[in-house]
Amino acid sequence: MMLLIALERAERTSIEGSYLMLSYAPSNRHDRTEVENARQLIEEASYEALGTRLTLSVSLTGQASPAERATNTKVPNAVANTGEQGPENHPAVRAVIERFDGEIIGIERPER
Repeated sequence: MMLLIALERAERTSIEGSYLMLSYAPSNRHDRTEVENARQLIEEASYEALGTRLTLSVSLTGQASPAERATNTKVPNAVANTGEQGPENHPAVRAVIERFDGEIIGIERPER
């Protein structure tokens, strides 16, 4: 029952790509926590209902969504100039960033 109430209090609910996006007002921070604690249950229920895997993304109003963060990540000049796909775009790195709501603050390349 409490989870249902927390889900209903979301200011914005949408599906963007493979993300189920929920956005809460800062005053509803406790609802955000309630939903994040039920992440596995919500992701499994969405898979059963829709037949596709969705990753739950819960944010407070004014924070960038994972899709926006992924496209807004600055690519270092060294990578941009060489045309290489940098480590910041590797699927495993992106998954860890999204899962732990992280960000890349720097990339150190080994000397060759």
